[in-house]
Amino acid sequence: MKKLLFITIATLSLLAISSCEKEPEIKWDDVTLNGFYVAGAATGSDQISADCLMAAGLNEVDKSLRAGMYEKYIVLEAGKEFFLLYNDGGNKARYSATLETFTTPEEEAYSDNPAQVLKGKLVIGNDAPAMKVSKTGLYHIVLDINKAGDLGEKYKDGVIVLLDASDFGVRGGMNSWGFTSSDPKPEFKNEGVTFTFKNQELAKNGEFKFSTGNYWKVTLDDAGKVKAETSLGETGSGLGLADNNNIKVDKGGKYEITLNFKLAQGAFNKSFTYSAVCTEESSAPETMYMIGNAFGNWDWASDGIVELSGIPSAPGLFWCTRYFTAADEFKFCAVKAWNGDFGDNGNNCKVASDGFYTVFVDGNNNKAEIMPAEVYGIGDAWGADAWDFNAPDAVKFVAEGQVLKATVKNNSTAVRLSSKVTPSAPIEGVTTGNGWIDWWKTEFVYFDGKIAYRGAGNDQERVAVEAGKVITIDFNAGTVTVTDGSGPAATIKTADEFLAWAAEGTADASLEADITLPASFVPDTLKANFDGKGHKITYDLTVPTGSKYNAGLFSLVDGSVKNLKVAGKITTEVAYAGGVAGNAADNAVFENCESSVAISAPIKVTYRLGGIVGNAAKGITIKDCVNNGEINHTIADLGAGNASQLGGIIGHFEATATISGCTNNAKVIYSASGTPRMGGICGYINVLEDASFVDCTNNGEIIMNSNGSGYCYYAGISGYYGTPVDASHVLYKNCKNTGNITHTSGVAGTNNRAGGIMCHCGGTKVDITKPLSVEVINCSNSGNITTSGASAKQHIGGVIGFTETVTCIIKCDGCTNTGSITIEGNGTIGSIHGYSCNPASTYTNFISGKNVVLTTGATGRAGLLMGSGYISTTAIPDAELNTAVTGKVQGGKIVKGETTTEANADNYKIMLVEAGFVGSVDGVAFTN
Repeated sequence: MKKLLFITIATLSLLAISSCEKEPEIKWDDVTLNGFYVAGAATGSDQISADCLMAAGLNEVDKSLRAGMYEKYIVLEAGKEFFLLYNDGGNKARYSATLETFTTPEEEAYSDNPAQVLKGKLVIGNDAPAMKVSKTGLYHIVLDINKAGDLGEKYKDGVIVLLDASDFGVRGGMNSWGFTSSDPKPEFKNEGVTFTFKNQELAKNGEFKFSTGNYWKVTLDDAGKVKAETSLGETGSGLGLADNNNIKVDKGGKYEITLNFKLAQGAFNKSFTYSAVCTEESSAPETMYMIGNAFGNWDWASDGIVELSGIPSAPGLFWCTRYFTAADEFKFCAVKAWNGDFGDNGNNCKVASDGFYTVFVDGNNNKAEIMPAEVYGIGDAWGADAWDFNAPDAVKFVAEGQVLKATVKNNSTAVRLSSKVTPSAPIEGVTTGNGWIDWWKTEFVYFDGKIAYRGAGNDQERVAVEAGKVITIDFNAGTVTVTDGSGPAATIKTADEFLAWAAEGTADASLEADITLPASFVPDTLKANFDGKGHKITYDLTVPTGSKYNAGLFSLVDGSVKNLKVAGKITTEVAYAGGVAGNAADNAVFENCESSVAISAPIKVTYRLGGIVGNAAKGITIKDCVNNGEINHTIADLGAGNASQLGGIIGHFEATATISGCTNNAKVIYSASGTPRMGGICGYINVLEDASFVDCTNNGEIIMNSNGSGYCYYAGISGYYGTPVDASHVLYKNCKNTGNITHTSGVAGTNNRAGGIMCHCGGTKVDITKPLSVEVINCSNSGNITTSGASAKQHIGGVIGFTETVTCIIKCDGCTNTGSITIEGNGTIGSIHGYSCNPASTYTNFISGKNVVLTTGATGRAGLLMGSGYISTTAIPDAELNTAVTGKVQGGKIVKGETTTEANADNYKIMLVEAGFVGSVDGVAFTN
């Protein structure tokens, strides 16, 4: 059964009150059976019957009936007394307790224990206090007279626990094993109580249980040795506690479920019955198949057809992970036939490049989404905190050809594996707040070398694994192999140990002390996972022309590096350099790394320089990294440069990347001719598919000194996109630039494109029907942007610089610019966006700051929103021209030649856009 984190419930409204009132006479006339009875006016009768006899109790800790433990579900009336009576051949004794409210410590509340119960030491004899409850309801009473003598000193004479069970609910596939209460609330009488649950959606073979609240057990003692079960499931003879199983339905759909209680003698299956009636059978498909030239060669009779795995509690949703090539084409169908098959808008599906991908299929709407695969080890085999995809110790599998590999960290009896599935839009009850589907819903393991998917079922059996073993997954073959690695992860305490380990570079390792590498240090390739444990490695590296390695602590990372600090300097004459890694392979991961490595590049080379990583293949993840080391590509006398790419965090990456929580505090400097691309976080994105910059900050100055007539691209976060693919996407969210951005040129013809957040986007080869989508959400710039070197081809924006061609659509929301922009000569500048080519772009909730000053030549273009917008719709005749524009102008001024115009309440609207903008500006307000 899937366990969930404890959710605090309402405080139980029970009162244990001693009474001085005279008790009514309890009639024992019909009692012949030995045992404990619930007695008193609160039961609704002064007559004790066999129905009031308590049942033998189950200790949930060891799943066995416990001697001296008794349980009973019974309706008790508010304000009336009750107690327990024991009959032994006609000899009677009274049992009760002074009940006190017991609050469960937070650390003990995981899936067990209500927030509060009433619990008290057992008192025996006529002086035992009577008990009362403050509201009428169904109660679960547990008595343990401590025959085993293991309840500890506090409860050595025994214990009574009262749990309010009035809120019996369902937990299971209908609510991802959460909790759903009865609706309407029942009337409570021992003659009968009915809990009703309508419109409960379950998949075929979906499962559920009944439970008292959102927890599974209640603990009786202080040591946790005795626990009572609070859920009801099937036992083979109705509902009960001992070995109760989940209740399973045989078809998918909406159900009306009832739980019925009637006071009865004996085990719980005598008191409880249930029904589950399907009121609306589901139309969701129960299976989903993938067929294609690589998956069955388009033959439905082939064994190569891929059956996708179902997702628990989500009828009609499926997933799979496979290795695809760009030549693969494929489609989907709920049955193995050409009957309702679907792909991508009527076409076959395909991927842009070879690699691992995860497919998510919504069979209810015949839609498929394809995303780069991310496969993780989950659970204690991988680390103490490895229980989600973003957990600190989670291990991401690394591609090696057409298989994925990872090294196990700890001995474990339960290896767990999972593919991360992140639909493009949240799905209620399916995706988490992080946007992905819970790891356990896309879980798989292996038996006898074969992958076994969890599918829509319960927990799987578990397989033991040893630390140091390498797990290799071949999704296409459906196999898993476990081989010897190099033993448990290496622990490194000295420079010599690091060099010896790095020379091999295939075993996971951790750094246990700060070290300084010798002058002879040469970087190697890492094909494993390295945990710096917060320690620092210091090194100085000079890389001459012709060297066969990249410059960095590691030449290439084909794995992960985390929790590492590096310091020192790099002087490089080879192309790739980064403080942690010169180069990174597909799906490499860098997390919580800090670089104080100064990087300098003194000759003409097309450099890719980054504070953390110089160059990266697709799928890179960089999270919570910081750069403090200056990045400087300077050629003496501003001589011949090239199209170098410089970033405070990463210089260049291919196609896809996730960059979050990163900060650059250092200067990024380019001094040469050429066409450089620079960013406080990233310099260049090539063959863009999908990338995100979230919670990133640049505090460093961006300085460009050029001496040529080419284009210069520079910005606070990212510089330039090269050749984006159709329907590509970039997200900038909660990003911030505080660093000043400066360009100085000795040549009047230099062309500048710059932005406080992003400089340039667009692509001349993108299909107009599948445009590039750029989202800039809640981003801000406070840095000043200054350029010199007169040229009319200057496109500068406080947030966004220049969008090229109509194939780029901007969604800018909640963005702020408080920095001023000054250019020499004439150009196009905007407080938010310099120049836009697509009239379908939107600008909502923007703020142009009070002290913003936009300065250009007399014939330049300047606007407090945008300098200029392209208005031709010839290429995009269906574009929405009434572009959404909302926001605030707080003041500011525009200086054009000798003319200065200050914004005020009367003129601010005509100052928003200089020329060519299409769309209403009535949603913009002026405010001081």
